Amino acid sequence: MLAVLAEVRGTSEVIEEIESMELLWLLNSMEQRYGVTLDIDEQSLTRMRTVDGAVGVLCSCVG
Repeated sequence: MLAVLAEVRGTSEVIEEIESMELLWLLNSMEQRYGVTLDIDEQSLTRMRTVDGAVGVLCSCVG
């Protein structure tokens, strides 16, 4: 899923930070792909502002 951000942004625009609309898209995509409802608290959402943070939070949610 995160690799798709590179396609959307273009490789020259790939940065560590994830913007709010991209985060919403990512969460929605994960829920649809895995058939789950992600219940992510505010602290975890804050951690998801970076690619590394998003990977960490999503790995703990999905398993």
